[in-house]
Amino acid sequence: GDKYTGRTLDVEHDAASVNMGGEWRMPTIDEINELIEHTDQCYIDLNGYKVPESELDSSIELRSICFVKKGENFDYDKRSNFIEIPFAGFCYNSSLHSDGIRSSVWSSSICGNIRKLAHGLYLDSGDYISTSMESNRYLGFSVRGVYDPIEYNMVDLGLSVKWADKNVGAKTPQDNGLYFSWGNVKGHVVGKNGNTIDRYSFEADTYSYTPGSQYTGSTLDAEHDAATVNMDGNWRMPTVDEITELIESTDKYYIDDDGNTVAESELSSSKKLRSICFVKMNETFKYEDRSNFIEIPFAGSCNGSVLLNEGEIGIIWSNYVYNITSP
Repeated sequence: GDKYTGRTLDVEHDAASVNMGGEWRMPTIDEINELIEHTDQCYIDLNGYKVPESELDSSIELRSICFVKKGENFDYDKRSNFIEIPFAGFCYNSSLHSDGIRSSVWSSSICGNIRKLAHGLYLDSGDYISTSMESNRYLGFSVRGVYDPIEYNMVDLGLSVKWADKNVGAKTPQDNGLYFSWGNVKGHVVGKNGNTIDRYSFEADTYSYTPGSQYTGSTLDAEHDAATVNMDGNWRMPTVDEITELIESTDKYYIDDDGNTVAESELSSSKKLRSICFVKMNETFKYEDRSNFIEIPFAGSCNGSVLLNEGEIGIIWSNYVYNITSP
């Protein structure tokens, strides 16, 4: 974290994304300000009761503050329209300070002028303050995730099925997305250093203990299908026949790192490529349009905890086991 130089945390450095999953992230400072300005706030005492503002004073010990959907009734037992942030204190050196009095929640936004500081949410039970703040990045604050789901769009290529516009876990069609071993629905993020950020190792010994290794069917069921589990029940991984159809019944265009189309005559092993686009047969290809093609990035593959051959190969799983039979 100390070495990070970006303005907003990327997935590799975002505590919510790493610990909660790729569709979660830490809030930006604008989202924290929105939380403060566009919700009603209710203070909760140690017994779980709401404390009216008229009764707030320094003699009342408070547990937390609740941010309630604007204009709606607050029912502490239902928990359907609010979030609760405890006065959890903060860590400095090896000690917890101000537990039950103050709380700070990190944002993903680094201060522009003073880069050793980052923005966050500051709560004070004594002064009854909820505001944004800037603090030293080395302090130990709480993290509260915000849900930022990935939207997958269907693309009609004139084939027997419609394909998704991006890989599972990818924010954009150009992103590599998550990496999966076959039959396992937990994906893994590769950091900028080329290693899985959770230190997962894609190797035979590790795989032997996973649900995918134990799966005995020839075609994945919904429980073991990474697309079904991570996208929703209407999506699934393609069959071998559907992959073959994609290859044989579309036009193909290669894209370089700058987003330019590379003619087949210019293809060479020295040319660094970003992706290949599968375009609806006999239709005009316009990279900015995205209505008649899917883009599959040359995302490489993971061996052990290391990403190999990024920008050279792209591999996507089918839902089918390849069985080798003896003659």
